[in-house]
Amino acid sequence: MASWAEVSGYKGSADFLFQHAEEERIHALKLFRYVNDRGGKAIAGTV
Repeated sequence: MASWAEVSGYKGSADFLFQHAEEERIHALKLFRYVNDRGGKAIAGTV
C-alpha cells in the first residue's frame, strides 16, 4: 500500500505507511528473538 501511495502522489500517506511497516518489522523481530532465546527456531515462511 505504501508503494502504491508513493507512486500515486500521496507522499504523506506513503511516508506514514512506510514508517508503520518498519514498526511492524521491529515487532516481528522481537518475536523472533523471543522464540530463539527460549530454544525455539523462529522461521519466516515464503511470502
